Amino acid sequence: MRSLLRAAVAPLIGLLLAAGPAAADPSTPGPAAADPSAAHRIVSVDGAVTEIVYALGQGGRVVATDTTSSWPAEVAALPKVGYKRSLTPEGLLSLRPDLILASSTAGPAQVLDAMRAAGVPVVTVPDAHSTEGVLAKVRAVAQALGVPAQGEALAGRIAADLEIQAARLATVRERPRVLFVMDTGQGGLMAAGRDTAADAAIALAGGVNAFAGVTGLKPLTPEAAVLAAPQVIVVTHQAADRQGGLAGIAAHPALALTPAVRDGRLVSLDALLVLGFGPRIGEAVRVMVAAFHPELPAQAAEVPR
Repeated sequence: MRSLLRAAVAPLIGLLLAAGPAAADPSTPGPAAADPSAAHRIVSVDGAVTEIVYALGQGGRVVATDTTSSWPAEVAALPKVGYKRSLTPEGLLSLRPDLILASSTAGPAQVLDAMRAAGVPVVTVPDAHSTEGVLAKVRAVAQALGVPAQGEALAGRIAADLEIQAARLATVRERPRVLFVMDTGQGGLMAAGRDTAADAAIALAGGVNAFAGVTGLKPLTPEAAVLAAPQVIVVTHQAADRQGGLAGIAAHPALALTPAVRDGRLVSLDALLVLGFGPRIGEAVRVMVAAFHPELPAQAAEVPR
């Protein structure tokens, strides 16, 4: 497979090397930069990675992203290289990048290897769903972009946001059972079990995953939902939109008989915000803490930074 991919990109590499006049223009470099931190034509692959680049003030260097990159709003105007796990060498090389910045979940690996073979630096960013994982991700992106000081400052802000929520939860005695619901895009609902980003987010917000008995994402049935007896349901905006809003979620046959629907305890969050484990994870946790623990005093308004 790897040899086939390299053979496929060989003609494109030849075209790049032959593009002498374009390569001389600093706005459209040809061969990859020797120092990735000096790159100014970056393809960012992964929504959280893209968010971090912009949060570091380096968004002007990004020339394209993948389809999971939906924040901030200005990325909508950038070319897309497809879904992060279905990259193609032709799509990447056509953008003449001097750096590909991708999460460890991006691929296929053979395509990224082919980019390296074509002389394009590829930096892989670790992707772990934890406080430490977010901070490591931020530092890795900042290091790759040559702005480590900005990375430390951003990591410090994220850590402080999460520490505030952890301190608020220190007095909590009961943790509600939480069901995290996503939509397949084909009408079916999925429940997030353990070893998922949703499971980690629920724990950070002081909840207990009602589907912790299963691993990964599983189809949600009425029987399973009733047995799980969630006290709170968290749903992505995208899933809620496909089901006709929170009212549609509440009326769904798989959820209508749950305690969460009976008590009106449903909350909707943007998928990238809560599942991306990027620089806005503190915001996601704050919203969930308020939904999970209404007994806590309301959080004071955040001081602008």
